[in-house]
Amino acid sequence: MTLARRGVLAWLFVCSIAALAWAGDSPFREPAMLVRPSPVNRSQFQIAAGDKVVDFDVWSSGPEAAILVRAANGPHKVLLWEIGTAEARDAQFDIPQDFQPRSLACHPAKRTIYLS
Repeated sequence: MTLARRGVLAWLFVCSIAALAWAGDSPFREPAMLVRPSPVNRSQFQIAAGDKVVDFDVWSSGPEAAILVRAANGPHKVLLWEIGTAEARDAQFDIPQDFQPRSLACHPAKRTIYLS
């Protein structure tokens, strides 16, 4: 292969990569989000007696945690806790009785919780 042909192929490769990077619809084109610092003061809340924390995650957009809890009487629920407060609130969605979630994840850019 000649040096000129190699140069042309390299130029085409670079142009192809650049075109992909500047393509209109891309899952990598999320707007930059503002990440707030951790609270200065330590905080905690108490879960109900007999309940067990299965997993938790914290949103990067603010001091709020989603906590997967197995209640003492069996069903699972998700609590939302604004770090710095003394209470958590119920996430207000039902987890089917036959589903036994083991992990929870918060989407980094949206208000979405994933259970598996």
